[in-house]
Amino acid sequence: GTMALSRFGQVFGRWKGAIIGMIHVKALPGTPLNQYGVDQLVEMACTEAQIYKEAHVDGVLVENMFDVPYVKRLSLGPEVVACMTKVCCEVRRIIPRSVPCGVQ
Repeated sequence: GTMALSRFGQVFGRWKGAIIGMIHVKALPGTPLNQYGVDQLVEMACTEAQIYKEAHVDGVLVENMFDVPYVKRLSLGPEVVACMTKVCCEVRRIIPRSVPCGVQ
């Protein structure tokens, strides 16, 4: 309710109407549908980030939507986290610091 709206206002500087660009990272190494190396995944995500930068979106959210079926926490290898970390760091280099950037 009110707390969520307050946080939204703090992040975006207004109470409604933010456009958030979604970067859907392809399946990561260590997941069943992975087809790409780390460098390729980074390049694809950064291409999307550049589009959002040029479009002046209000925020960017990075997610691993293609890691289906989702890997259970106990079988999650370090390569999954390492790759997503690398992708997010490189996306953040492109997205201006004034634009909120998060991970789902």
